[in-house]
Amino acid sequence: MKSISEYRRLRKSITHHFLLRSLHLLEAASVFFLSSSLMGFSVYILGNFQSFLESTQLRILSLVQITGIIGLVVSLYYLVFLISWIIRRRRIPVARLIYALFALTLHLALAIGSLLIQDLSRGIG
Repeated sequence: MKSISEYRRLRKSITHHFLLRSLHLLEAASVFFLSSSLMGFSVYILGNFQSFLESTQLRILSLVQITGIIGLVVSLYYLVFLISWIIRRRRIPVARLIYALFALTLHLALAIGSLLIQDLSRGIG
């Protein structure tokens, strides 16, 4: 028969395993959406010099906006899980924390920037 302390230790191990798996999954998803947004934005910039059609440019910006918003939500979840992991483990992974804040800021800038460019290209009013 197991004691209460063994059950607590097992529960703590399962919780730690879940947080760590979720942290890795959210980090990978954040990297994917960040790279997708950056590639889409670079194609938009390249399209300005290559004289892409306006409708093509607007579709590229829509894609950047969608991946930026999804990436923003994923990065926000990643930051929440990272803070939860920091509180539980009492360790601060500085590189991951810097990446989470950088990704969150860059996703926000790309989403707002693409929305602003779309509105300005359609005309005001």
